[in-house]
Amino acid sequence: MGDHIQVIRPSADPKVKPKVFAIKWDPMVAHGDTSKDVLLEEGDIIYVPPTIIAGVGLKIAEFLTPFTQAFAAINTVPGGTGTTVGY
Repeated sequence: MGDHIQVIRPSADPKVKPKVFAIKWDPMVAHGDTSKDVLLEEGDIIYVPPTIIAGVGLKIAEFLTPFTQAFAAINTVPGGTGTTVGY
């Protein structure tokens, strides 16, 4: 999973930058290192980046979405008779 997990704590004041806490996932899980634990508060955002495979899947989905929407529109027949094709 890596060490790129972050807890982002937004500020109520728009002039103040949010606090960002880096979570060291590997040492925490492998060695039980809890020295960098962050107590979550209401409004915190937990960011876990996608794995390489998930990232590739997201890019493929972004590319294919316009095509799948176009074919879905072609397959929609308004006022269809409900004819069933048997095998």
